[in-house]
Amino acid sequence: MRAKETKTVIFLLLATLAFSALAFLGTDRRTEAPDSYQIITQYEGKQAWDEAAAQNGEQALSEKTASPVCLNTADIQELETLPHIGPVLAQRIVEWRESNGPYQSVDDLLQIRGIGAKTVDNIRNFVTVEESE
Repeated sequence: MRAKETKTVIFLLLATLAFSALAFLGTDRRTEAPDSYQIITQYEGKQAWDEAAAQNGEQALSEKTASPVCLNTADIQELETLPHIGPVLAQRIVEWRESNGPYQSVDDLLQIRGIGAKTVDNIRNFVTVEESE
């Protein structure tokens, strides 16, 4: 029984040695390490992404509309031009208006499922509750 265990241990050691040798030979040791590393946390990456998206959204919106979108008169297509507002949220904005009457302030959007404070802040400059004359 001992001979069988010894053979198994020797086999496992040889297999480990062979695997280690292959792993060592398979690495490219000519690559030089960079002088510095940049570590971006998930929060920083998301923040940079959101800022870029907001800037692009503002630019695209300013090209599409010269005046803010009125929450009390806009249809779904108009609402979809707003940053971070897709067809589902646009539909909910219209449905809320039909069920509850006109919006009294932009902050009324917080009562809609799927719209939070960040979304309201992102679109605040692009919407109004008063009709433009």
